[in-house]
Amino acid sequence: MYNSESFIDKCIGSIINQTYKNLEIIIVNDGSTDKSEERIKNFTQDDVRVIYYCQTNAGPSKARNMGINMSKGEYILFVDSDDTVHKDYVEKLVMAAMNLNLDFVAGGYIDFSIHGKINLNHFWNGKSMVSKKQLILNTFQGVGGTLWGKVFKRGIILNRDIRLDPEIFMCEDLLFVLQYIMHCNRCGVLNENLYNYNRLNENSISKRINIGYLKNLILVINKIEEILNKNYTNLSDNILAKRVQSLVETFLVLQHSTNWTKEDKDDIVKSLYTSKYFLKYKTNFSSGSFKGKLLFFLIRKNKSYLVYYYTLLLFKSQQIKDFIKLKLYRNNLKEMKLTFEEEGY
Repeated sequence: MYNSESFIDKCIGSIINQTYKNLEIIIVNDGSTDKSEERIKNFTQDDVRVIYYCQTNAGPSKARNMGINMSKGEYILFVDSDDTVHKDYVEKLVMAAMNLNLDFVAGGYIDFSIHGKINLNHFWNGKSMVSKKQLILNTFQGVGGTLWGKVFKRGIILNRDIRLDPEIFMCEDLLFVLQYIMHCNRCGVLNENLYNYNRLNENSISKRINIGYLKNLILVINKIEEILNKNYTNLSDNILAKRVQSLVETFLVLQHSTNWTKEDKDDIVKSLYTSKYFLKYKTNFSSGSFKGKLLFFLIRKNKSYLVYYYTLLLFKSQQIKDFIKLKLYRNNLKEMKLTFEEEGY
């Protein structure tokens, strides 16, 4: 956790009250500067299962790695500090793993955002058992690559020395999940939505966009390629092409939401267009919409000037849509916060 005083009580409360009682609840404080530690100490005094560790701020990867190293249980589950879980979250995931002798189990979640409360499951396709190939594909759907909503065997993590990479600050969890799946023999899916994912607290991606962010995501693509090419080369091109396409679309549009200078924007676009992944996959870019098809046509024709003004038009159009949506969902947002309180927030 980091600066989670507004959420941590209900997060930990939802874990303490699990129907599955044989838990160790490891909380790693990544150098919070708010009153998070004060809130935590109330739990450590009242419940011996709560184990608390505070480290100098080093990022979520090092914090999660510390939690893994401190753990003693047979299974590991992750929870983000601004989310909550249903009371039988642990029991249903762990029992599924134990009863079916599974190395990995993924479940669904409830997405809370200004758009409403939505039940989602990126892994369920009608069967409780799933092939490793299908699991890999599902991991790249939506937020399938997050650590939460899943149960891992601690023995596999330790024996295969799987950890989160502190040098990567975006999608590091996806790489962890992907590496872990590679060492699984039996994988399963739970058709239950037991995790409450709080996107009401989410910061806009445009606030994080910079050259470092771009380099990080290109590095992530490189890591994905390395992992897939060891055993699943046949999946690599399709997955990588989609990620590169998403990356290009995101940066070309969101550059207009920043206060970058023209030189900064030129550097970003140059970094995109000279990336080996862009050069390899740009002919694979596809879209079902006219605006997407036109964007990729201009990109393939190297019409940088037109791409710039076309993406500016797309950005302005999206701004107007977001403004209207915000107006429409403002009342819904109030209702969502009330619902969150009912769910344990």
